[in-house]
Amino acid sequence: MQVLLTGKPHSFSKDQIKLLDRKFAKISKLVDGRGEKELHIFFSNERRLMKAEATLNYYGHSAVGEATEPDAFQALADALEKLERQVLKVREKWRESKRAPGKAAPVESPEAPSGPRIVRRAAAKRKPITVDEAVLLMKPKDSYFAFRDAETENLSVLVRRPDGNFDLIEG
Repeated sequence: MQVLLTGKPHSFSKDQIKLLDRKFAKISKLVDGRGEKELHIFFSNERRLMKAEATLNYYGHSAVGEATEPDAFQALADALEKLERQVLKVREKWRESKRAPGKAAPVESPEAPSGPRIVRRAAAKRKPITVDEAVLLMKPKDSYFAFRDAETENLSVLVRRPDGNFDLIEG
């Protein structure tokens, strides 16, 4: 991230410069996903106070942090804090709106049984068929075939017996 300073130049101590570099690095980490961004910092005097304004344009958003303090370093640090909060807020809004619901990893509860799981599927919208059509649609490796009977409109299950014949369970 490029930092551009405008206004009366100020001299900061080495410790203050280290703190500011950490703040710049944190903001840079949040916004420098695709391409380098520019952070504009404006200093101005208002009576006996220093006003620092930090402006950042990224991904179609404009974030501005302003602070007024007697000390230039404190004004800049406060402005960067406000700017960081705005960037985090926009980032969280983007994450909430762009992430599809249900994509998160399922959380297993400690009380979950260790046996077979039941997976629910939505019912398929199929037209009713006859028993003869169900026999033709049943694959050789399938042991059963569930279908909606055309005559009764009820759910029926065709079960393959070990001898090769079928049992029809009507519901």
